[in-house]
Amino acid sequence: MLNQFSSIGIKDLPINALEIIYHRYIEINDILELHEIFNLEILTTFQLESMPRFRDPYNLGDEIRQLLSNLTNIKHLSLGIPHTRYDGFLDLLKPNSLHSLYLKFSSVDFFSQNILEGQEGSLERIWFCISGICIRDQFRRNNNGIGEMDRILKLNWYRLAPHLKQIGDMVRGGRRFQNLNQVMYNEFCYLIERSTKENISVIPCNLFRSNTSESDFVHTCLYP
Repeated sequence: MLNQFSSIGIKDLPINALEIIYHRYIEINDILELHEIFNLEILTTFQLESMPRFRDPYNLGDEIRQLLSNLTNIKHLSLGIPHTRYDGFLDLLKPNSLHSLYLKFSSVDFFSQNILEGQEGSLERIWFCISGICIRDQFRRNNNGIGEMDRILKLNWYRLAPHLKQIGDMVRGGRRFQNLNQVMYNEFCYLIERSTKENISVIPCNLFRSNTSESDFVHTCLYP
């Protein structure tokens, strides 16, 4: 599709949101076409994803970094590129400019806690998805990146509880992630509520209420 745009001379399309999902490996020429066809500097929402399960034969780290460095107005970013480490990628963006971030990892080995450095002051919504673990990956052929944050799966409380402290540590004391209000890890969804700057609660937002009353469960999930 993109090469058809190039063949008829379309360049620098002035659009605000761009979603591209390849059902094959991403090649270097695919990245080069993005630079030519779209005006990357005015994009506020960008999603780039490749669906193959097996290792991508191309190392696109340098090309993706160059692409991100041109996203000077980006607010919502979604990346799902197999076997790619995202360490240092967000450093290429304007500091504290992202509002929403969706990152899909090939395996837990590619995850790093340093990925969010430089964007802690602006992020409002985060989703980390590990391919093969995320439930919706097993049933959905396509993901909708950031749009998936609004599609919440119902889960039993005991599956949600283990991540509460980990997320609470991210926002403890109100010094980091002061604007963060939603965190998703695979299918687990959590809301962050602040009654004061220091009084912060992490509450699951996809609770399946079975034999546990809502009041008892919320009391259990308050952090700290």
